[in-house]
Amino acid sequence: MNKLTFFLLITFAILFEATITSIPIVLDVLLVFYILKRKSGIFITAFILGIILDVFMVRTLGLTSIFFIAFIFVVFLYERKFEIVTYPFVFFASFLGSLISLLLFGYNYLIQQAIVSSLFAVVLFRVVIPNLFRNLV
Repeated sequence: MNKLTFFLLITFAILFEATITSIPIVLDVLLVFYILKRKSGIFITAFILGIILDVFMVRTLGLTSIFFIAFIFVVFLYERKFEIVTYPFVFFASFLGSLISLLLFGYNYLIQQAIVSSLFAVVLFRVVIPNLFRNLV
């Protein structure tokens, strides 16, 4: 069920981000899954999802992948210094990652979209993921 749930959330996030909104939902899902699982396989997943998102959004191939990998790597580095399994960390990491992503890809209304993205990440962290992985977390 873990892989199926992750696949469904990622599929929803890619389709939603590529068609309806410019809020970086895929980034939020990757962040929350890395924080809860702390597995290095998320780097490969981030690379593949970045390529898929670039294809759907008709952007330069690899740009989103590089950003996702760099962002998850920075969170990986902070994992050694700070407690990352907290709501404030999820909120601020998502806010900064979303802000940089929106700025990098040239969107408008950066602050508002970054706040919505951060709130989505906190809701995902609090409600959806722990309930689905109650036995593992």
